[in-house]
Amino acid sequence: METLILFITIVAVLAVLFAFVAYGAAWLWWRSLNTLERTLYRSAGSVKLWPAAVGVAGAAWLIARCFA
Repeated sequence: METLILFITIVAVLAVLFAFVAYGAAWLWWRSLNTLERTLYRSAGSVKLWPAAVGVAGAAWLIARCFA
């Protein structure tokens, strides 16, 4: 039982780290765009939420791979 709790804790920590890395990469990419490109992406939809969505999807994928 203790091993299972330790495993779940490690997977959760890795998922959070993966989410932060994905968000950081998206932020760096966003900062690298010029003003015209930013305007085009802003008009396409909400930009502030999609990096978080990518991080959550990546964390879910990582957890699913661990339990597969």
